[in-house]
Amino acid sequence: MQTFTLVEILRESRKINTVNDLLSNYNAVIELAKEDVKKIAIAKKIFFTDFDAVFSTAAKMLRNTLNKKHLKAVKRFLTCENIDDAANFIIQRLLNNMKNITTNQNYNEYAAPPKFSILHDNIKVYDSELERALQLSDLKKISAEKLKQNLKKIWEEAILDFDFDLIDFENLCASYGFSMEDVLDYNPYALPEMKGELTECGNTQLVLIF
Repeated sequence: MQTFTLVEILRESRKINTVNDLLSNYNAVIELAKEDVKKIAIAKKIFFTDFDAVFSTAAKMLRNTLNKKHLKAVKRFLTCENIDDAANFIIQRLLNNMKNITTNQNYNEYAAPPKFSILHDNIKVYDSELERALQLSDLKKISAEKLKQNLKKIWEEAILDFDFDLIDFENLCASYGFSMEDVLDYNPYALPEMKGELTECGNTQLVLIF
């Protein structure tokens, strides 16, 4: 198993021993995680035209997410007793945020095009009616019902996406003034979360996430 620089430093640190310590030193932890995120991106052949700028924006997104203590994944993070797991969560979430703001137009509120772009043919970009609608100069022309339909379609398409989870979907819905219940007509947190997982044969199957 790969050990990241951030994990190694935190293991030796006498100052950061818990998730609360980590959050109290958020800026320093993020700076330490930067090199790890860059190494993972290079290993996965994901390249950014301005890594520093995208990373900075991703860190701000993560700070906002961690303040939403009602989210299931955030609850797990805040109650995590293993500092290694907490550090790995930070690293993976930063990279996921970077991919989202550079490949998914639904995250335009965080990005500043054309400065940000990602150079990787295999990263999925959602081709949906919502994205085409967002190109219109007057978003008000789109009915609330149409927006909800397109948001629901994004979630249905994202079931097999490894990098788009309930937190991402909740943030996306909130950016348009909706809750997930408004869009899906049920509370997804009340049901076991299902995501795609690669099998040994290379196929994708749905699994329950507890």
